[in-house]
Amino acid sequence: MLKLRVAKRTRHSITLEWNLLEQKEEANLRIAYFMEREDYRIRGWEPVYRRFRQFITIENLKAETCFKFRLQAFVKTDGRLSLGCSEEMYAHTADDFMSLTTFHRAIQYGDLNDIRKFVRER
Repeated sequence: MLKLRVAKRTRHSITLEWNLLEQKEEANLRIAYFMEREDYRIRGWEPVYRRFRQFITIENLKAETCFKFRLQAFVKTDGRLSLGCSEEMYAHTADDFMSLTTFHRAIQYGDLNDIRKFVRER
C-alpha cells in the first residue's frame, strides 16, 4: 500500500513524498504515479501529478489552508494495471507569521533580523 507523507510545507506550497512499491513481476516495467487533490468548488478530484518520481511539490496554494490528497500507482503497459492506492491524506500549508510577542522581544533585545522579517511579512 502506498503511504503518503508531508516532507516539507511553506505558506504557499506542500511537498509530498511516498514509498516505492515493490514490483512482483517484470522488473523492467516502470511504475507511474497519479495524484489528485480534492476540489471543494467542483465537489470532486482534480489531477495534480502524473509521473514516475516518488515526490511532488505543489505550489501556488492558499496560505494556512488544509488540502486533501490521494495517490494511485500504475504499471505503464498497453493496458493500465493498478498496483495500489493510498489512503486520502490531509495536508495544510504553513503559518510562518511572527507573533506580536516575538516581535516585542525582538525590539526589546535589538534583534534586527527578526524585526526585518516581521516588517516584510506584514
